[in-house]
Amino acid sequence: MGVSRMTELNYNPYEIGERLSIMRGKNKLSQEEAASRMGISRNALSKYENGINKMSAEVIVKFAKIYGTSVDYLLSGVNIEVHRNIDNDIMMMLEGYTPKQLKALMGILKGIQDICNGAA
Repeated sequence: MGVSRMTELNYNPYEIGERLSIMRGKNKLSQEEAASRMGISRNALSKYENGINKMSAEVIVKFAKIYGTSVDYLLSGVNIEVHRNIDNDIMMMLEGYTPKQLKALMGILKGIQDICNGAA
């Protein structure tokens, strides 16, 4: 479940554009309002949201700040910080478990994973 096991990050302008559009909606901003905050035209914003134009790192960071989200979420759809917090929570829960208990828990998790993947 750790960050190191996440799927490889591929730059997909279309998926990033979808997330931009979702975040704009969550912030209740029109394209005109969001474009104004970004200092770009509404047409440029539309091209970002439709995956037509790739974005520089500077533009992605600016979108993240304006929309109150993280760069990793905009790029990958995953908030890495949330994963880190979950990993820490899991580690705290597992403190004090014996090796036998941990092995049993891993068996349960493997069974759940198999079910989710349709292997069971």
